[in-house]
Amino acid sequence: MTVTGLGFTFDKTTDNSPVTMKAISDKIRNKGSAPEDMFASYVPGRHNITNSMIKLTGNVFEPQEMKLVAGVPEEPGIKEVKFTLQYISRLPGFCENKSAPSGTGPGDDDFSFSPTANKTLVTVAVTNGYAETDFYCKDYGGYCTVKAEFITTNNAVFSIIVKEIPLDTNENGIADAWEQYWVDKNYIENPNHYVEWTPQLFQDPNWDDEPAMLGWQHYYYGLTHASGGDGLTVRQEYRGYWVDGGKDFTNAQHVALSPFRKELLVQVAAEDDYLSGLGTGDATNSDAVQAFNVNAVMQDVAKFYGDMSNGMGIDLYWVRTPFTMPTESHTYANGEVVANLYKHTGTNYYTASDAFADGEQAVINSTIWVYRDDRLKKENPEKFRNVFGAVNVGAGLFIQKNRNDTELREFVKIVLPSRVGTRERDAPYRYVMDPRSHAENNITSSILEARGAYVDVVNVSEEKYLETITHIPASDFVDLIKYCIAHELYHLIGGTHLYVIGFISGGFYPLDNMMVDSSELLLINLPARFSILP
Repeated sequence: MTVTGLGFTFDKTTDNSPVTMKAISDKIRNKGSAPEDMFASYVPGRHNITNSMIKLTGNVFEPQEMKLVAGVPEEPGIKEVKFTLQYISRLPGFCENKSAPSGTGPGDDDFSFSPTANKTLVTVAVTNGYAETDFYCKDYGGYCTVKAEFITTNNAVFSIIVKEIPLDTNENGIADAWEQYWVDKNYIENPNHYVEWTPQLFQDPNWDDEPAMLGWQHYYYGLTHASGGDGLTVRQEYRGYWVDGGKDFTNAQHVALSPFRKELLVQVAAEDDYLSGLGTGDATNSDAVQAFNVNAVMQDVAKFYGDMSNGMGIDLYWVRTPFTMPTESHTYANGEVVANLYKHTGTNYYTASDAFADGEQAVINSTIWVYRDDRLKKENPEKFRNVFGAVNVGAGLFIQKNRNDTELREFVKIVLPSRVGTRERDAPYRYVMDPRSHAENNITSSILEARGAYVDVVNVSEEKYLETITHIPASDFVDLIKYCIAHELYHLIGGTHLYVIGFISGGFYPLDNMMVDSSELLLINLPARFSILP
């Protein structure tokens, strides 16, 4: 009898044993071909390292489907092979930020002989020199060992072989093949700073030490970030994230991040239909808002952030979540109960800004989001502070109410709200809220859940109207929104208005025509990014 080690020891002498367990291969293997020995190169949930095989379509979860094959000699008459899974991981969900409604979840085995249930044992008859069984991976960070017992015709155990899945020499919970892949890729992208793979390289799964420099293009010019690392551990980057877009795609998919490249994860809380939130007042700019598309805008922001020459040298990925308004109610001294603290229907009293006539104006029978400007006399900002205990009445509450830190705690937060507004005209004045400063960051709040950024899409579309009583053209508006989002996200990774020039405090330019100044790059500190929870 040949017995190999249990646990996380890979038996390198298996191929010299009387029997061998030759392969772990996915379902695209040709049926007629001999199974490959893929144990050493296998990475959970993936085919060829980079191609994700676990699927989530709506509410339908599909694990990675594979074949586990044991090669069996004709002598001494082995009739069947009993496969047993041992030491199986049970990681929540199937990647760092995603749980499936079916097929996997907390407490479920990450490897199984069943696609929908925990099944750790299967006995397979030998056919044409092989015993082959279906085998499923349900997590991008899963691990286990598989034991094969070769049973003879007289029910004796002829041999036992144990394989570790995946091969993990340094026992850090990360496949050696994944580590080697990124070492090789780093050499191609950054040959002047090659790091050789050794079992000690990623020994600590909490390792986070991407270099402060941006890459070889910027290295020659001495451009760096303020800090090494990106705030994501190598373990998190290995297991990966389920995102809606970034770099060169805008479809929901899994991405494994790089231990050598810096990445920024962004949660975008956005309404589904901005036009449905437009009122009938003449200050609304429906042409501009209609040209706004969240996916397209975030795609261009991601492209700008990742640019190694003009941008930040940071790979940006984003997840879109629904935007929701608060529902808390508040009773005022006059007995009036407002069910939604951001919304009031009726007579709204407004003290005009310098752009309009001085004095208090009234808008009759209107529906507006009342918190937006302290000049709205109907609502007292102190009442909002008292109810919520928040220093920042506007941005902080929007962000706080639109977070999902159970799954997205490593994602910085940006909120893209809209609003309903019916406003009346009394020439020559336009009774509108002052939309300036409706792209803001909130990084100083003592309430961690209130940190983040927001860009008020509809009100930004009216900024030119406030100054000139003309609407900003749709094409200019889309460029402006891209700039606003890129700008506010920059604040969340270390930038302030006080010390920087160009991109942050210079004039507005389309992102395609901009270059991030070296002084701005030096302020970027991804491990200390704002609006995430520790």
